[in-house]
Amino acid sequence: MRLFHPATRLQPATPVMDTAEQLPDRPGPMSCCRAKQHCWGLAASDHCDCGQRQTMGHIVDSCPLTQLNGGLTRLHEADDDAVNWLKTTAATALAK
Repeated sequence: MRLFHPATRLQPATPVMDTAEQLPDRPGPMSCCRAKQHCWGLAASDHCDCGQRQTMGHIVDSCPLTQLNGGLTRLHEADDDAVNWLKTTAATALAK
């Protein structure tokens, strides 16, 4: 396990895993967007299923497959629709 991100030599908040087998069965590096997974060497590509670069902003604001109507502002409001969107989106991602 490396204690820093090799490109920046900065120590991340959590250690960077060398292989997917080392990942715990809880939220962590594999539960974030593909752009971060790719940066950490945990995904072959940073592309979303829609073909664009998958960042958290893309998932919430602009992805035709996952976009939340109202975007990040609505997610921060945490109304019933936003909470349901988050549950559905997370369940779909974890099922893959």
